[in-house]
Amino acid sequence: METFTEKDSGELMYRHEYLPRDDALEKYDLRIVGRSRLASDLMFKLTPGSTYSMSPDLLHRILWGGDMVSITMFVRWESIRPSAVVFSESEIEDEQMLSVPSFTQDQLRSKLEHILRELAS
Repeated sequence: METFTEKDSGELMYRHEYLPRDDALEKYDLRIVGRSRLASDLMFKLTPGSTYSMSPDLLHRILWGGDMVSITMFVRWESIRPSAVVFSESEIEDEQMLSVPSFTQDQLRSKLEHILRELAS
């Protein structure tokens, strides 16, 4: 995990406003709202079984090593804002990425079975 702070000396990034999923359209909305500079503050490795919590104001990203299965469970409380902020090095305009169909029962079952196999090994 890496955390960031907005700083004048940071790397220039695109700032997007992220709106919750519209279940009827099965799609998220992401709009470019400007640019900001971000500086890395802290980087650390989470080990299997790690738990953590963070404030909604903490700018962060999760980096995946690629050689292991990574499973994250999000526990969210009631929203305190109507949108969130997403930063990226380039503009995000990919409609396919923003279109997220719900899993079918078979797809969800398959994913959960895979997780159970990984946890058992």
